[in-house]
Amino acid sequence: VENYIKELAGEIVISANKGRKIKEIRESLGITQESISRLLNLRRETISRIESNAITPNLKFIENFCRIIAEVKAFREFSAVCEKSSKPIGFANVMFKATFPEKEDEIEEIIEIATKSYEKKKEKILRRL
Repeated sequence: VENYIKELAGEIVISANKGRKIKEIRESLGITQESISRLLNLRRETISRIESNAITPNLKFIENFCRIIAEVKAFREFSAVCEKSSKPIGFANVMFKATFPEKEDEIEEIIEIATKSYEKKKEKILRRL
């Protein structure tokens, strides 16, 4: 997770259009502005202004944004592994909570966001088959 956070942060920092990059990353995981704003304790409008380059994100925002994105991605990948190995759905939740015990206050929302985006992506793939 830490390496992915650094990679994402680097992509954003060196990007000529930081707002567009942030939006691309968020949308690639199917995360809404509302969801990410709740986890970042910001107003949705602030996310919108960052994504439209009306305001420039500071390093603290980039760090927190990348951490949440990495956690969502990690849960999605863990869910896929559990599903492939026929583990019960709740297994991923229990293991993820054990991996990030210090995040008790936001972990439920991260799991919910990750599960919704994972299911949406899986549905899209299955429709193509």
